[in-house]
Amino acid sequence: ELSDCASFKMRPPGASLEPSREERLDVYLENLMCDITKAVWGSQQKGEVAWRVFNTADLPESPSGHNGANDARFDAGLVRDQGQRLLHFLRQRCHTQ
Repeated sequence: ELSDCASFKMRPPGASLEPSREERLDVYLENLMCDITKAVWGSQQKGEVAWRVFNTADLPESPSGHNGANDARFDAGLVRDQGQRLLHFLRQRCHTQ
């Protein structure tokens, strides 16, 4: 069951509230592993903190709708597939003592 929690990340002061592809991928993986349904990015804008909320499931898509180098989408299915392969490998090769 998914939680009602959200992960929070702060961007540098004055930075855009649009997270980069790498930031979205990092938070997507973290949220999948922790069953977190929301991601929130904050940035200090003109002395006040502004917030932007995303659903974890929407993070693979470019938030601005553009596909430039910094905000291109990533393939969520491929990410999950590679994660499953890694988990399978670790379960086969790693043993606790």
